[in-house]
Amino acid sequence: VAAHPKLGQRHFLLSFLRLAMGRMYGHGKGMSSSALPYRRKPPTWVKMKTEDVCDHICKLAKKGLAPSQIGVTLRDSFGIPQVRNVTGNKILR
Repeated sequence: VAAHPKLGQRHFLLSFLRLAMGRMYGHGKGMSSSALPYRRKPPTWVKMKTEDVCDHICKLAKKGLAPSQIGVTLRDSFGIPQVRNVTGNKILR
């Protein structure tokens, strides 16, 4: 890496890294992020009932899964986008 003639190699590397990475004191790289839908009702294509979802949550919790892992499993296996919208409650420990 060629150094800037007046500033030195260390300053050049630090400024280059700062430009290549995202924010200096945060994780983001911009303004985009995932946003939850405004409607609080479950989508029309979700056909599972609240009781069925609660049963699946209990089974997965008894296996020892964390709430985030339960949500991922329900999303991937059963097509439930947001448990809170379907059941009215969050998944708690």
